[in-house]
Amino acid sequence: MPQWPVHARITGPIVMIGFGSIGRGTLPLIERHFDFDRTRFTVIDPDDSDRALLDERGIPSSISPSRATIIATC
Repeated sequence: MPQWPVHARITGPIVMIGFGSIGRGTLPLIERHFDFDRTRFTVIDPDDSDRALLDERGIPSSISPSRATIIATC
């Protein structure tokens, strides 16, 4: 596997709103070019069908659809 340049370190939380085609395409770029704490990465999406992609990458803090609804109405 090639060594990719790490351009920055993200020390705070990362929140991705939506996990459609753009989110699924952006996630590998974030993983490749940024140093970040995976436990502080959160995906908010009402559709939980791509959760396996997050689970296999060790991003355990995706929010379930019911929780996303609560957040959206606050």
